Amino acid sequence: MKLYKKLQTVIQSNDKRVLFLWSFYIGFLFEMSVAATLDTLTGNRVDVYIDLSFLVLTAISFAIYYRTRSVKWGTYSLTLLATLTTYALFISSHYTTTIFYTIVPLGYFLLFSLRESFVYTFIHYGIVIGIYWYARPLHPDAFGLHDIFYLETAFTGALMIVIIGVAYHLTIENSFVRLNESNRRNAILLQEIHHRVKNNLNIISSLLGLQQLEQTDPAVHEMLRKNRLRINSIATVHEILYRQGNFGEIDLHDYLHEIAQQVIGMYDCDAQITISNEHITWPFAYVLKLGIITNELIINSIKHAFHDHCGQIEITLERAEGAMVYRYRDSGNVPVDAAILSSSEGLGHHLLTIMVEEMDAIMHMTTERGLAYAITIPQHG
Repeated sequence: MKLYKKLQTVIQSNDKRVLFLWSFYIGFLFEMSVAATLDTLTGNRVDVYIDLSFLVLTAISFAIYYRTRSVKWGTYSLTLLATLTTYALFISSHYTTTIFYTIVPLGYFLLFSLRESFVYTFIHYGIVIGIYWYARPLHPDAFGLHDIFYLETAFTGALMIVIIGVAYHLTIENSFVRLNESNRRNAILLQEIHHRVKNNLNIISSLLGLQQLEQTDPAVHEMLRKNRLRINSIATVHEILYRQGNFGEIDLHDYLHEIAQQVIGMYDCDAQITISNEHITWPFAYVLKLGIITNELIINSIKHAFHDHCGQIEITLERAEGAMVYRYRDSGNVPVDAAILSSSEGLGHHLLTIMVEEMDAIMHMTTERGLAYAITIPQHG
């Protein structure tokens, strides 16, 4: 089941030409290995040399492709090697390996455009016909050159490959093109949506900022500031999604760093914040909740753990077995009553509790040397 899911992920995350190319490389290397083994067992030394030569050349081509990830290089080099191999085996086997040279154009139709496929197929079959034309008078006893039924079979097979290739381009290939175009438009639309959501949230934050400036009551002033930060933490997610164009997962380090800078900037605090992780990326919903949690924890540290100066805050993200562990610690020099903090009726504490519950996470808090939290989040998916 895990292998099947892994295969599904690979298929969904790669272009069809890349998948075809990998399949052809692996298939061709396997075929040449088997052919070399069988030819060795039957004592066909000429074919063994041909098999091994093209096996080595294909392995070199695959190594270059794997290193450069150049689909163009892989496509043309593999196509050329496969085509030349069929010619060599066709001649060495006294012109009887019909199946090989008839099936090669199928690779053209899968890897190239319809126009290119026709050109390469025409050239390929033209070379094969030229070999037949040249070899027929020289080898009057060669079965593959003179048997009418054999030649009809070869012609029929070649024609079927062309028909299948054309049908592929007229149906599946066109569907791929339309689907890719639709996905491209949807990606642009989704990117624009994230941009507009971010702008609208920034407008709301600005309106709260204007109200904050008008307030003389410290409690109301602080409430508006906290709500601005909460809105900004949500807007930041949409800003990152808009910038990166990848709507699947977000780098937690970059996001939490931006959240931290917003909080210490609005509180005019020069706290030293360190965020370390293993370059963990996480889905949108989880990242958003961790952003809200981080926002509330930093506010708690500034308001409750630090006294007359801003200290240090360390955030660590690490993978555990089947989970991700989020650790938060500050260097607060003021004793904090954990019972009072846990039973707080404030919105910040409720938000923290709700976010942890929605992620099915487990949270531990200690207050011996500043505020310290450990939140274990089950692996998503």
